[in-house]
Amino acid sequence: KDYFHRAISHNVPLVDGQGQVGWNPGEIIKFDAKKASLVTSQPEYRPDAAASREVSIQEGQLLDRVTVRVKPAIQGEKRLGFLFHSDCQIELVKEHMGPGAAGVPPVGNGFSFWERIIVHQSLRDVQARLYCDGNEFIADLRMSAVGKIYTAIAPSTPLPKKRYVVYVEIVGRDASIEMKLRPVRPFVKVL
Repeated sequence: KDYFHRAISHNVPLVDGQGQVGWNPGEIIKFDAKKASLVTSQPEYRPDAAASREVSIQEGQLLDRVTVRVKPAIQGEKRLGFLFHSDCQIELVKEHMGPGAAGVPPVGNGFSFWERIIVHQSLRDVQARLYCDGNEFIADLRMSAVGKIYTAIAPSTPLPKKRYVVYVEIVGRDASIEMKLRPVRPFVKVL
């Protein structure tokens, strides 16, 4: 209840370590089946912030762009975060990172369930490798501003299964992250 029923266990944006408040279906801005693309908006994601997401498949790679904006009526900056969970092993490419250090989890509900937390100061462009049952993928991450990147091991289901998580956090009023995920080698169809 304190983890799987919270935003921390999903691939969603966070504001000050918290996810969506209440239920709001948001709206589909654009859907194009031929171009394999979807753009959505959630103006009432939280009382203090709006969110939007664009997902598409282009030239054999997945593009996922998430944006969070603090509402104009809210004063000051917020911790704007982006979660990515995977059953694949995730390694940040060291050439794209500053030195990492063992760290404490960010402030927010559910972060305390994470293990083996490493914290990096991020550049605006970072690359990660994912290893998935004999397949390898590259994830190119582009952040709108410099922030922190956390990597950790998180609970998964069925327990005691674990999975990898990457969490990017940027302090500001408007932040976005774009991920392009592509296989290292093309998949071969087995007939």
